[in-house]
Amino acid sequence: MSLPIPIGPLTRSVVLAERSPQTYIWFQVSLLIFDECHHTRKNHAYNGIMREYYQCPVDQRPKIFGMTASPIWNAKDAVNSLAALEKNLNATVVAVRDHVAELSDHSPRPKEVVISGF
Repeated sequence: MSLPIPIGPLTRSVVLAERSPQTYIWFQVSLLIFDECHHTRKNHAYNGIMREYYQCPVDQRPKIFGMTASPIWNAKDAVNSLAALEKNLNATVVAVRDHVAELSDHSPRPKEVVISGF
């Protein structure tokens, strides 16, 4: 059975609604993009999507691209926080280490304005 390719975000509710015991939509998806991917843990919807993802045969799984500015949710155990995120997303955490100055040249800087008299 061929399912229609969704137009727009593929949310957890869409994944669960389209899934039956005989069919998976994963073979129609080539890339999953998670914004704020640090939420992919515990009972968050992102983790629900990934639980479905892991039910798909490895050769039919889409690639994962997750973005976050705060990948560590437990500062006391940063190594395990990153390891759990990688495991949950079937991905590798990558950060900018080289060319930081070049990146800074293209990053907007806030302008600070001091208002006195209040």
